[in-house]
Amino acid sequence: MGAPIDDEKPEPYSFNFESTDEYGTKIARQEESDANGVVRGQYSYIDANGLTRTVVYEADDVNGFRASISSNEPGVVNSQPAAAQYVVQ
Repeated sequence: MGAPIDDEKPEPYSFNFESTDEYGTKIARQEESDANGVVRGQYSYIDANGLTRTVVYEADDVNGFRASISSNEPGVVNSQPAAAQYVVQ
């Protein structure tokens, strides 16, 4: 008897949320997937002092996970390690 065949098709989905804590830090996330299983999304935070970090990403079976990160945090420099791209604002 052979292994079962996984012929299920990816189901598209979408979700998002936002929240602000008692210190004024705001976090947010949004993600969606299409019928081909490609996932796209982003998540971010903004602290009470206005420092931000946003990660925009995409993932699929062909190219794997890819992300672009932007921030105005002190000490963060532009770079491209692995499949991530860092952009300092």
